[in-house]
Amino acid sequence: VEIKTGDEIELLAHTFNRMSATLQEMKRQAEDANPLTGLPGNQGIFREVQKRIYEHQKFVLFHADLDRFKVFNDHFGLAKGDDAIRQTAKLLKKVVQAKGAPDDFIGHQGGDDFIILTRPQRAALLGETVCQQFDAEVVPALYKKEDLEKGHTLHLDRRRLTETGEEVVIQFPLLAISVAGVSSTKKDFADYFDCMRAAAEVKSEVKKNIKSSFAILE
Repeated sequence: VEIKTGDEIELLAHTFNRMSATLQEMKRQAEDANPLTGLPGNQGIFREVQKRIYEHQKFVLFHADLDRFKVFNDHFGLAKGDDAIRQTAKLLKKVVQAKGAPDDFIGHQGGDDFIILTRPQRAALLGETVCQQFDAEVVPALYKKEDLEKGHTLHLDRRRLTETGEEVVIQFPLLAISVAGVSSTKKDFADYFDCMRAAAEVKSEVKKNIKSSFAILE
């Protein structure tokens, strides 16, 4: 609404326009939000990363996901898998609120993949805390006592069953979280895709550790 009367009517029009823009943004965020966790989805993540790169902000992007999640999902079922994702999202929110900055961002790409944007000076503590609390809080909530004591679960090797017909039971370690970070402190990323490619390279290294772990590439 364009009204230029220089009085309270113009002020009311400005207020209406701001409210309209806010409602549109809320609608866009609601449509993009992941239905399982309520966190911003891929569009929100893309916009937030692009914004920080465009504004030349110094940030650390963490790509976090769960190790052996497919095995967990296949063994315990989709409902239990969804519970693991919800509990992970809840943990990330709690840690970021306690250890992060007010403008930190958490997004959910889908499945067990999450994105965190934080300030470089807070990144190491945040990554370490996520790993520690995931092992201390999320893992015990998802497994039976006997599984926790053994440190693994027993699963039928589906691949061998398919290929050879043999029914072989093998051990799988418990869930862990990998948190792979890249920093813009010393390097300017060209765009969202450049940033995500760098994070994927770090993640491949982090996942070599069987336990929950994090790393940040400066």
